[in-house]
Amino acid sequence: MNTTALAQGLTSLHHVLAQVRPAPGAALPELSGTQLRDLATSLLDTFAALRETLSDTTDPRLALELATTAQQLGFEATRMDLVAAERTAATAAHTLAHTELEHLREHPADTTSTPVRACGRACYRNPEELLASWTRTPYWHTHRLILDSMDLVGRKDFTGARVAPR
Repeated sequence: MNTTALAQGLTSLHHVLAQVRPAPGAALPELSGTQLRDLATSLLDTFAALRETLSDTTDPRLALELATTAQQLGFEATRMDLVAAERTAATAAHTLAHTELEHLREHPADTTSTPVRACGRACYRNPEELLASWTRTPYWHTHRLILDSMDLVGRKDFTGARVAPR
């Protein structure tokens, strides 16, 4: 990908995000599984192209801009990881049927139908076990991630209302 193609890709991505996102700082509206997967793939491809484009830069200012961008992406990835862990636990994703999980590995989520839950015993005992298998990370890491997400993202008071993180 050359610089012109990267600029055109960024412009079209900016246009798509402007249509999807109503205002800066506002949350994205409800997305379908296909839209989410397409958007994530576009963003990952864009950042990969940006990395490749700047991998041979001789300008130290661009190197520092790339370092800042990488750090900010890392912070956002950590926040996303925590929200995903909290939502995995809150939605009891570990109770999905084996067929539903296998379908998700190959295809985007079909959000027009209800999720298929396991009848009887589920494939995974808890959300931590599912996340460890799904993301191929150690169980101790996903266990800690879910505990942290409950303190940072999913805190609720006795009425069920969300409260600020600890």
